[in-house]
Amino acid sequence: SGYFSPIIMAYAIGLMLATIAVYLMKRGQPALLYIVPLTLCTMVLKGSINNELRDLWKGPGILVISEEVMPELDIDHNFA
Repeated sequence: SGYFSPIIMAYAIGLMLATIAVYLMKRGQPALLYIVPLTLCTMVLKGSINNELRDLWKGPGILVISEEVMPELDIDHNFA
């Protein structure tokens, strides 16, 4: 039910795809071109399956609680 294992697997697959692309094209390829979409899509898919996508987008609940306790501070920690 965690995110670590699926994202590590997506990272490894993205790295393998980058290596295969280098081998097939005989030119250097940016590995992040393959790694980032796979890891991001894996996280979004896992979050939507677990109904946690909103929590992933909004961040930890402790930030919401801190905004309720100290409403005079905005997101940049400047006084309102």
